Amino acid sequence: MAATSRAVVRVAAPSRRSLRRLACAACVVATALTGACREAPSDDAAAGSASTQHVIRLDHAAFAKAVRDDAAASAAGTAEPWQPRLLPDLWRSHGEGESGYGWYRVQFALPARPQTRWAIHLAFAHSSFDVRVNGTTIAAAPDFDAFALEPHPSQPHLIDVPSGALVAGTNRIDVRLRVEQDIDGGLSAVEIGPRALVGRRYLEERFWRADLPRALDFTLLVAAAFMLLLWLRRPRETIYPWFAALAVVWAVRGFYVAGGGSWLRLLHGTIGHASQDVFLGATLLLGCALLLIVVDRFAGRPQPLLEFPALAFGVLAMAFQGALGRLVSELLDPVWHVVAAVLAALAVRTVAMMTWRKPDPGNLLIALGVAFMLAMALHDVLVANHVIAYSATHWLAFGPPVLLATVVVALGGRYFHAFDEAERLNRELERRVAERARDIERQYERISALERQQAVADERERLMRDMHDGVGSELMTTLNAFERGRLTTEQVGELLRGCIDDLRLVIDSLDVGEAGLATALANLRYRLEPRLAAAGMQLDWRVDPQAGAWLAPGGVLHILRVVQEALTNALKHARATRLAVRVTEAEGALDVEISDDGSGIAPDRRSVDGRGLANMRQRAQSLGGELETIALSPGTRVQLRLPTLPRLREPAALPR
Repeated sequence: MAATSRAVVRVAAPSRRSLRRLACAACVVATALTGACREAPSDDAAAGSASTQHVIRLDHAAFAKAVRDDAAASAAGTAEPWQPRLLPDLWRSHGEGESGYGWYRVQFALPARPQTRWAIHLAFAHSSFDVRVNGTTIAAAPDFDAFALEPHPSQPHLIDVPSGALVAGTNRIDVRLRVEQDIDGGLSAVEIGPRALVGRRYLEERFWRADLPRALDFTLLVAAAFMLLLWLRRPRETIYPWFAALAVVWAVRGFYVAGGGSWLRLLHGTIGHASQDVFLGATLLLGCALLLIVVDRFAGRPQPLLEFPALAFGVLAMAFQGALGRLVSELLDPVWHVVAAVLAALAVRTVAMMTWRKPDPGNLLIALGVAFMLAMALHDVLVANHVIAYSATHWLAFGPPVLLATVVVALGGRYFHAFDEAERLNRELERRVAERARDIERQYERISALERQQAVADERERLMRDMHDGVGSELMTTLNAFERGRLTTEQVGELLRGCIDDLRLVIDSLDVGEAGLATALANLRYRLEPRLAAAGMQLDWRVDPQAGAWLAPGGVLHILRVVQEALTNALKHARATRLAVRVTEAEGALDVEISDDGSGIAPDRRSVDGRGLANMRQRAQSLGGELETIALSPGTRVQLRLPTLPRLREPAALPR
């Protein structure tokens, strides 16, 4: 054939957005509905005519085998006889081990030379090709003249037709294929027409065979990374790393099928034959083994005695198959597929049992995903065995992303169910806590009411004891003595004034207000100061307003009686000229001091006044404090010291 002067393969940029792709696909469909024409010559000399505004589909061709450099034969017809072929045409359908070079020739007629740019669309041309229009080479694959072809996935091709290459009347397109041994060869139907229309066909084909699978495979990698992050947070959940491994295996396989086969060069250079079959078979086996592991763990029924040997078999088979030689590899290839089919069947069985026992939405969704993947795999198997028409699109590329998406959704459903359950339990807990709080509040109200009732009863009892033991007893004593004529009028008046003072002390202890002890002592001072002044005594009064504010009414009454007793003793017996009252609170104690400059306590008076001092000490003890009488020179000091800790204790009532 003629030497190639210029070889250009035009491929649209792979970075177009999915919205643009969908729009182009819609345009292609619309174009097809408006009447894309097909030219099908009945033999190698047949020619048809078509409008220059429609896409021409050429699916009848003449085929002839060729040698590497047969320029003369290509110009006047090859040495081999031309045979009619229906496109798409696969070499393996004509015999095992077909390889070498071959020519496809199609012809079509144009009523006039096109005035716009035209292009050719080849859905696939396995595995390397060059294209000539009316004898002029317009495109050639970069590796067409390489020493050896490396396996690579099938891709659609868009080839621009140079201006002037087409003529009015009959036009001829020659496509030469180069096919290596162990690599499937073949050519799709040839579509030619205005570049805008053919480009839409090409974009549609590339979207379904390359762009969409790549996007899905990228999503698988993102899902794998997400699962690894979850595993780092919850290392006991072993489904996450296995899911990530499964997603990576299927993503790598999918990237190759979608056109990213550059990483097979090392494998091809190592084993030198069937590298594509080794890669696809190994990833299929590993994918099925990992799928079984994932669904077993999702169902909560791991089978390590089955799963890990299958996984090890897949890894070892992939590692050693290339070194075993071509014959052994071909013998083992069916074994790979049988083992993969068995593992897939076991995974299906696990999913079916899981769904049967618990038909919740998550399990049903995974069952649908498995069914979809099996349907895609079955389609590709039927295509490979020539049961159904050949399709360059690998449908299995869509199965794993859909299946893994269902697993992700099911796992997410479990998480959301757990969140919903936690939220429900929180609401139930809040409801119970609220009910318990209301019960406690009601109990507290009852207790408070009982405490108030008990406090009123205790206060009533205390007042009755104080009135009976204090004022009442004093009045009865005074009455008996007066009736017997033992008391003078002045003595009766003095006793009655004492009863009145005692009654006022009880009243003051009940009406202490916020100031507490300070207010009660101020009232006592107000009543006693005229008597002290009449006796010629000076009073030095220093009371901290905040001291003893914590005392209960009974405690205030005891202190008032201690102070009253001390002042009365000084007034009656000490013949003092100065009296001092000090009340302070510091360092956790309340100090009450009453001192005078009188004659002090004479030894012969201890028995007479012992009853009053004893009562004072008893009152101090009932408050948890101590009373001390200190002799001064001159005078006496009565010191009461109370700790502030037992402040809530109501002191016991003591007789006057």
